[in-house]
Amino acid sequence: MNLTPYLIILCTVSILAPFGPAGAGEVSFEYRFEEPRIVPAGGVFARVEFERTIQAGKVGEPSFPFRGARILLPPGEVVASVRFERRHWTSIGGTYRLLPAQRTVPGIYGDLSSSTGYDERDIPEGMPAGLPGDQGLEREHGFLINRAAYTSDIWVHPPTSSFSTHCYRGHAIAVGSFSPLGYRPAAGEVGYFREIEVIIETAPAEHDP
Repeated sequence: MNLTPYLIILCTVSILAPFGPAGAGEVSFEYRFEEPRIVPAGGVFARVEFERTIQAGKVGEPSFPFRGARILLPPGEVVASVRFERRHWTSIGGTYRLLPAQRTVPGIYGDLSSSTGYDERDIPEGMPAGLPGDQGLEREHGFLINRAAYTSDIWVHPPTSSFSTHCYRGHAIAVGSFSPLGYRPAAGEVGYFREIEVIIETAPAEHDP
């Protein structure tokens, strides 16, 4: 899953996250997640929402709540590697069909219609849809969906974004995002980790970021 288009948005959300404590060679910060809200969407789908998260994912596949992270680094250090310690797996009762992620480009329909005469909203239910190059997308209840992504009978845990070094008011910070949610699409089962510790190994910067 390529989450690059969402990184800027997630960094905006992460402004609300506190800085983690700094230490030579390694820094870490623990994030805790309370019981989420289940929000009906589109009549047959649902979103799982936690505080300070936004929905993201590959178009047509289940969307997941992502938390942005900004963690203070020691002076003169940059991100070398990141690992996660996930704890306290908690199942969410019931069965759900997570809302498929949709395009995030404003005015995409109008732009397509005016330049090519093509509009995804005109595609009949169950017929192939999407932009040139898209694979396996159909339209269902007004949403683009890749049905194959909903037939998996294994637990799906979305990948984290790449953590990178940025500068904020003269300080080096690690910026990235991750999701606490897991989903077993074929069974409709959902669960989450109540605690996730982000552990960052640092290395000396070639020059100050």
